[in-house]
Amino acid sequence: MKELKALIVEDDLVSSRILELIFKKNEITTVANLSSADQILELISSHAPDFIIMDVMIEGDIDGVEAAEKIRQISNVFIMFLTGQEDPNTVSRIGRISNSQLILKPYLHREIIATIKSELL
Repeated sequence: MKELKALIVEDDLVSSRILELIFKKNEITTVANLSSADQILELISSHAPDFIIMDVMIEGDIDGVEAAEKIRQISNVFIMFLTGQEDPNTVSRIGRISNSQLILKPYLHREIIATIKSELL
């Protein structure tokens, strides 16, 4: 597997650390781990991640879907949404984001890695 770079946007510290460990075990570099979207556009420009793990409910003034909409103004990087939000409105909003996929929590570690491999390799 070629070396991939991930950007994690997850406000739950335990979940974000677990994702970092999953990535490290699979030789994926985590370029940044954010709890809100405040610095996301700058980090995408400076670190050029291969994909973004995006929680829907994050800290700050905007949610993960709104953050993804802003990302699409500058980049078509693959976004994997991880959320426990199954309501039709949230699912519909995510469905309008190009080059993205939704995985519901709780997720399996191998599901995350399989999705990354199928989308990026």
